[in-house]
Amino acid sequence: MSEWADNYDASATVDDGSCNLVGCDLEWADNYNDYVTIPVNNSCYRLGCTNEWADNYDSLATNSDGSCDRLGCTSEWADNYDELATTDDGSCDRLGCNAEWADNYDELATTNDGSCDRLGCMSNWADNYDVQATSDDGSCDRLGCMSDWADNY
Repeated sequence: MSEWADNYDASATVDDGSCNLVGCDLEWADNYNDYVTIPVNNSCYRLGCTNEWADNYDSLATNSDGSCDRLGCTSEWADNYDELATTDDGSCDRLGCNAEWADNYDELATTNDGSCDRLGCMSNWADNYDVQATSDDGSCDRLGCMSDWADNY
């Protein structure tokens, strides 16, 4: 006499206790039914993320609902690029020289690793002295008279 039962009989007048409902009786399932009397648990399903690499992986999910998500760096240029990341979390980082004055300037570098280098004259007496030079390239030069007998030596 119960309308939820598979064998419900609208014309029954006495409940003989024979009501049956075939279905899923596992509480974690999306199709769980509290009235199930004949469990067929291979019919149970749960929608969710079925990929273990995802931050929102659901170990009970039996069917993917397309919701898998992983936070991380999605920029291929970064040292910490995560090919599985689906949402950029702003953590992208690249070590390198980020000083524009350097010969080895890396426009993608986000963190200076101390590798900045600039070839140039490092002698302050020279006309071509380069205050930013980090490696002397032997190019130091000073214009002037080189004769010791001259007044402007």
